[in-house]
Amino acid sequence: MEFKHYLQELDKNLEKGSERTHYPALKNLIEGAMLGINANIEETGNQAGIPDFKVRKNIEEGDRRQETGDRRKITWGF
Repeated sequence: MEFKHYLQELDKNLEKGSERTHYPALKNLIEGAMLGINANIEETGNQAGIPDFKVRKNIEEGDRRQETGDRRKITWGF
């Protein structure tokens, strides 16, 4: 998703209510930014201190991965 489309989605959803209304547009923007990124919107019943949104990117370790099948993940939560 291009940034201008993200802004259009935000504008379209402004009158609908809560912060969570904007999560699908944010998910599309993040996943469209780079290959291998997976953004997950967490369940609504989360307790305090648990992220609402998680972003993961798989990082492969070149030749070592071919030998061992090792795959690393980086996770950001916000």
